[in-house]
Amino acid sequence: MQLAPSKCRALTFAVLLICKAAVGQSAPSGTNAIPPILATPTRVIELNSHAEWRARYQVEFDSQGRVIVLYRDNLKQSPTGNWHLIRFADIWVNPKRDELVFAPIEEPTDPDKSRIWEGSSVNMQITPDSSTAYVIFRGEAVTSRTGPRKRGGVRNVDFRPFTNAVSVDLSTLTIVAKRDLTGEPHQLDRFSVDEKGRLVRLQTNERSWNVHTLSPGLNLDATTEMGLSTGPIPSKCQVEVDTSINCREAEGLVRRTSSGTQTLIGRQGSGIPGWFNLLSIRNSVIGQSTDETAPSDRTTLFLPDKTGTLLPTSIETRPACGRPANKQSWRLAFASPDRHTVALRCDWEDQYFDYMIQIVRQDDLLLYDTSTWKPISRISLSKRKRTSVAIWHGGSESVVAMLEEGETLRLYRIPDSLPAQ
Repeated sequence: MQLAPSKCRALTFAVLLICKAAVGQSAPSGTNAIPPILATPTRVIELNSHAEWRARYQVEFDSQGRVIVLYRDNLKQSPTGNWHLIRFADIWVNPKRDELVFAPIEEPTDPDKSRIWEGSSVNMQITPDSSTAYVIFRGEAVTSRTGPRKRGGVRNVDFRPFTNAVSVDLSTLTIVAKRDLTGEPHQLDRFSVDEKGRLVRLQTNERSWNVHTLSPGLNLDATTEMGLSTGPIPSKCQVEVDTSINCREAEGLVRRTSSGTQTLIGRQGSGIPGWFNLLSIRNSVIGQSTDETAPSDRTTLFLPDKTGTLLPTSIETRPACGRPANKQSWRLAFASPDRHTVALRCDWEDQYFDYMIQIVRQDDLLLYDTSTWKPISRISLSKRKRTSVAIWHGGSESVVAMLEEGETLRLYRIPDSLPAQ
């Protein structure tokens, strides 16, 4: 079919207008343009699990780049336990699977089976040398009670909180020790691991900050008292190798030691008013600040140098996160242990019935190479399935592991960006 000359000229003019508009909307030269194509999984592994979706599942990497998965199955209670710790080696060639099935000292209980896992948490910590994995279990044993209902109580039940830990030898995938760590309630109770492979526990109350270190056998090695606390106790803190404590507080990132406090990143002192975020990575921290008066496509990340000083870098975050009508932001979410690769996650809120209902949604991940501060990949998160994410960097590539609902493991192989010119 042939077109009349007038129609050809009109079509050519329309094409030129479209091309001109596309060129005008392209990213300015010199900006960190986001890769337009989403990364696809290099390998997908089905765990063939019957994961309990209400209990937390977790994926991590060891120092050799092997993938470690933790989940609980919802089958009939087994004498050996219902928790599975799986290690995958040679993930790109012929994945080798080793598995440990175990039980903690205590798990949550509730007369209402649908509420068993409410308020519970499970956290796996792997030592820097990958010799030991510590699994911390927290929850409540809920029992029915007789007599009148407690004042203000919705249910006539008693609550007994508990905390226990399991130490696993990762070289042999055997249990080293189990210990009940339940004690007096504290306003802040956090676990981490130090460079010597010990489990570190930070506990605070109104008068003191105490750091307890436990051996792989879960025996108490030492207790360090940090002194009296002043003001409100922060909700997020991380213990460093030298038992100093980094906390996210109202004024920014503050380091607390037995001799006093030091502001590492100040909101007002650094001229960064907006909100502040903190990510703990292997006994160090990465900070993020967003200036509410700055363009919405920029954020500032703080990474430590060799001396531990946190240095700011302003990066571009495009495309826009979420929908224009929603509250959204690219938030620092994950990082490789060597801090070479960091990932920002798009968190945004859907609001219904005049803000009576708020649903937080998670979309894509943006991965950045911190040696050049250029985006190296964009990965889509599932909109309907809960996902655990871990990042590892080695050689000239990063590996992203995504565990969906404790059943499907998706692995992404991302090459590093080119050196800065």
